[in-house]
Amino acid sequence: AQLVAACPCCPTCSMETCPCFQPVCPCCPTCAAEACSCGTAPPTTPEPEVAKVCNAFSCPTGSVLRQNAASLTGESAEACCLMTCSAFTCPAGKVKRQNAATITTDSAANFENTCCLAVCSAFACPAGAKMREGAATITGNDATACCLKENCNVFSCPAGQVLRPGAESMSGNDANTCCASSPPEPQLCTGFNCPVGTVLHDNAASIEGNDAAACCLQ
Repeated sequence: AQLVAACPCCPTCSMETCPCFQPVCPCCPTCAAEACSCGTAPPTTPEPEVAKVCNAFSCPTGSVLRQNAASLTGESAEACCLMTCSAFTCPAGKVKRQNAATITTDSAANFENTCCLAVCSAFACPAGAKMREGAATITGNDATACCLKENCNVFSCPAGQVLRPGAESMSGNDANTCCASSPPEPQLCTGFNCPVGTVLHDNAASIEGNDAAACCLQ
């Protein structure tokens, strides 16, 4: 007799439709092999990234966190920090403000104006005034802050003139203000010739006069 091939797992199936020798999906009997998902992990949804806020950032030396750091997102010095004046060196003729460590700026271009003050040693006092002592440590940029009016007692009068009385408290730096004509030398009796019958006083060298009444004795 002729042997007829039979489907061992499905007696009613023809050999063309017999599933016995087809790939089978163990977790889904009705699924085709290419659609089987038995060994595949289910897709996962990535968790959203949490934005970092600036109050968790460490600012570099010479800078501090911005005041509203708790509400700012970022993780860089540019986003989270402000530079302080303590990190800046003032140019010649200027000094750093006393509270430099607490003064901030968000731009290096503003450092000099924000952080420094002019000192008097860089100021030129006008005529008739002199620089205050310790000018290099005095902040200012005008005559009021930096200069003192010169008093007449440091002025040298020209020949034939002398300093006016009270020159030490008189502001000035010129002869018209500070000087007066020299008074004539007093005449002393030592240069007077007493008339006949009279003689000079013994202390004639200390007696002012130029006549017999002042200078002579009978």
